[in-house]
Amino acid sequence: MRKLLFVDDTPDVLNALRTTLSRMGNEWDMEFVASGQEALAHLKKIPVDAVISDMVMPGMDRVSLLSEVRKTYPQTVRIGCTGYAGQEASLRSAGVAHQFLAKPFTPQDLKLLIDRACALRDILESEGIRRLVSGIKNLPSLPTVYQDLKAELQSPEPSIKKAARIVSQDIGMVTKILQMVNSAFFGLRTTVSNPEQAVLLLGLDTMKSLVLSIQVFSQVEGSQACFSLEMLWRHALVTSRNARAIAQAERAPQSVIEDALAAALLHDVGTLVLATNLPDQYAGPWPHSSMRNFRNGRPSARC
Repeated sequence: MRKLLFVDDTPDVLNALRTTLSRMGNEWDMEFVASGQEALAHLKKIPVDAVISDMVMPGMDRVSLLSEVRKTYPQTVRIGCTGYAGQEASLRSAGVAHQFLAKPFTPQDLKLLIDRACALRDILESEGIRRLVSGIKNLPSLPTVYQDLKAELQSPEPSIKKAARIVSQDIGMVTKILQMVNSAFFGLRTTVSNPEQAVLLLGLDTMKSLVLSIQVFSQVEGSQACFSLEMLWRHALVTSRNARAIAQAERAPQSVIEDALAAALLHDVGTLVLATNLPDQYAGPWPHSSMRNFRNGRPSARC
């Protein structure tokens, strides 16, 4: 049974949540608290699978709460929910929340979101890797790509299409953009796997906020690189283009073509996670030649 912690400073909202979610009592062990401080006190005594927090709370807002949860309890899934129509406030949580959820939501909406968010964590056998993956704030981007995107968005007449093309070249940016645009907060009825389409859906103002003010994306630091990161990016791009070409040659539906491109682009995202978060361990001896090839700046023979 999953343990869930709901945080909202409005008593009526908490009571409504208790009533609405009561039917899930056979699947979830739920607790409801009215502040970030109460939430942290509860987590100190009883670990939970997921924290579902409102946007604005006195004393400690959602960003502060989820930031502390990410730091202290990285294995806990972090979900932000809001009833606000505007996106700016929710975008501030982009770096600390795994998913967004728009109010009002049904038990089915929440169940789907939690099951999806917990799925990867549940299948990871290593506790260390599970904590690492759950606690990731974002995936670093190649400095040249990050600077190109920043320059485009700061130009006198920025182009969302150009920004979309730049984003689609970077593993870290694509991962975060697809996570955000497919979040329940945006209310899309279909899954988006095309990076350029995802950027177009977010729009120019949102992209400016993410890059220039909220700074969701980060650059790879030189000390993090234990192999040629440029080669990793190049390899991912070549693989994604080949996957798209194969799907097109097979006359696959457009949705399958886009899924193939995204899957191929992100197929080595685990390499990026390990190399930038555990550089010392990653740089150690590996049993597989494919890993050594990446460290030596050559694409893996398996691809």
